[in-house]
Amino acid sequence: MASEDSQDVSLTEALSSVNAFPTNTKTQHLSDGFSRVREILNYTPTDSADATWQRLNLGLLQIVPVGSYGYGLHDDSSDLDLTVVGGLGAPIFYRIVQLRVRMIGIEYGVKVSKFVDAKDASMLELEVSFKAGDGSEGSKGSVMVDLHYAQAPGLLSRWNEIADLPSEDIALALPAGTRRKINAYRDMVYILRRIPNKETFALAYRFIRTWAKRRGLYSSRFGLLSGFHITLLLFRLIKKQAVAEMVEKESSASQILALFFNEYAEFDWEKEEVVDPEIKLVNHKRSWTEPISILTPNSPHFNVSANATKHSVYALQKELGRAKDLVNANAPWENLFGSDPQQTALEMLSEYTNFIKIDLSFWGSSIGRGKNFVGWTESRIVHLLIEIQTYFPSLNVRLFPTRFKLPTLDNAQPTELTSFYLLGVHNTAPATTTSSTDPSSKRIQENKFLLVLTRFTDAVKRNDLIYNPSEAYISCSYTRSLPKEGIELDNNQTWDFLGDASTFSTDSTDLDLEEAPSRPEEPNEDLKALESTSYDLASLPPKTSPLRPAHDVLNRLRWDQSYDVRDYVVGYDDRFLGIMEMGVEAWSNEKTEEEWIPMHRVVYFKRVSDGVIVWDRRVALDGVFGSGRGMFESKPVERVEEEVSKAGEEGDENERKEVAEEGGKEPGDVDVEKVGGDKGDAVGEVVSG
Repeated sequence: MASEDSQDVSLTEALSSVNAFPTNTKTQHLSDGFSRVREILNYTPTDSADATWQRLNLGLLQIVPVGSYGYGLHDDSSDLDLTVVGGLGAPIFYRIVQLRVRMIGIEYGVKVSKFVDAKDASMLELEVSFKAGDGSEGSKGSVMVDLHYAQAPGLLSRWNEIADLPSEDIALALPAGTRRKINAYRDMVYILRRIPNKETFALAYRFIRTWAKRRGLYSSRFGLLSGFHITLLLFRLIKKQAVAEMVEKESSASQILALFFNEYAEFDWEKEEVVDPEIKLVNHKRSWTEPISILTPNSPHFNVSANATKHSVYALQKELGRAKDLVNANAPWENLFGSDPQQTALEMLSEYTNFIKIDLSFWGSSIGRGKNFVGWTESRIVHLLIEIQTYFPSLNVRLFPTRFKLPTLDNAQPTELTSFYLLGVHNTAPATTTSSTDPSSKRIQENKFLLVLTRFTDAVKRNDLIYNPSEAYISCSYTRSLPKEGIELDNNQTWDFLGDASTFSTDSTDLDLEEAPSRPEEPNEDLKALESTSYDLASLPPKTSPLRPAHDVLNRLRWDQSYDVRDYVVGYDDRFLGIMEMGVEAWSNEKTEEEWIPMHRVVYFKRVSDGVIVWDRRVALDGVFGSGRGMFESKPVERVEEEVSKAGEEGDENERKEVAEEGGKEPGDVDVEKVGGDKGDAVGEVVSG
């Protein structure tokens, strides 16, 4: 076997041949982009008495890079992720930042691209452009900046100790979404401090990332891997070796990769968790819906693989096993990921004879709407995989996280989208089962399978904020063969939804600011409103918003690890006995259960340990999401009852809304259970090849 040094040299050469390292220009653009955005956020005019800029004051901020650039693991495709911590409320912060960019952004080459207002995941996307002679040391180009804001005024005065604060410190007693953004920085510092050799770690990381991309494993939105997944997998491996062997000698990148593929090829993903070996007590209660658990190092430990399905396990095991065999056979490094992405994709597809094909077309005039259409569709693909997992457990589905196209579409209009996704289907059920030989069972199973595909397309089309049949088309079909004319990778990134589709929100807005003035000639309505706004947080009036429905609160209490589900009960209205209580753990959402109670009968959620109401429909109280009155407010039972007696019709109105939401099935919904056959049966002719 070649020496370790020569192995790392050949490893570097293999990565260089596929451009896995960032260019100096890209690194400079990321650095300059960070500087420019920071200057806009902290900008103060020479005339500090300017009334307009006084109203646009953001106060004290801490701005830190996170993500691949923060770790020093970026490449030429990387965006810049920034976490901003301040004292203002998130809506006010994002509003002021957009106004600042509109006023002075042109001087810095910065414009707003998109604002995403999703649950606990609001984000402002900026585009920073560079051109010759603008002061940037890099050449012309652009970089996208994702601005994530966390309201945590208590941390500003203690920022120098943020990385070392114990998890139970009062300064970290924050809402779950805010805590997660803060922990992105805390996790980064924690990991970087404990890596013995950052250059070796980075080399191994770049190889695994390249391998995952080429082998169809790189897409967290589809329940596969992301850069952070790989970082945590590598970090655990390095820590595990250090703990087990207690040696000071640093491993080479080639040794780490051999350990990586051998370790995780044999890893029992559905039973074991990926967690820092130094952590003795993990405050993460794993759910049966989590076939993969990769946990962040800081408490509360968050599973970054929440989107994973059993199909994710299937894909990982298949590719890790292949990689392990090649590494152990001393194969050249480039053999693990292939030199040509097109050929590698076709080779993987050739392993399947049955496919689910999802066709997408978009010909509308707004690229932003097209991106939202793609993002919404991709967010529903995860649900399709879950439905197949539920109704057809014998099926393994391999999703290829890229779009394909026909070769004949090379000359298609760049403003039109015509491509498709492919999901390879493999049936693990024995060919001699009764359902595979009985014609009637085959038809039933085939109909059930096709109905699941129909449910997927119906779900996409029902969102009329995203899907408009006059400009978009989607179909989902089963096919036993690939198109005769061949297929190609669709490398057109115009339509890529650059975000996490698991947090996709119909409130995502692509802003076309080319037509808007970069510096308004006179104060617009937003500025006029700001002039009468005081940013003394104590004096801000509570902002009212629609009360979040009971099922959202129920899901939060069940799945958010910052809540102890055993400490909460549901108060519901029994038609004969009045208000009764039931543990959140015991509450059933299945309409087939005898104990099922419709969600519109939920009156409140209460924390048992201190008897505090955290959500109450009757008085629009929401201490979980902060909706209704606009405050994260919880109250003792006695005070809530006093307010209930004074409340008007608001609680009844909230109930009527939820009744309407629950009433009947949406058009196109199909009850798969009633089609016939058992869930455990094979899919019959649909997947028998």
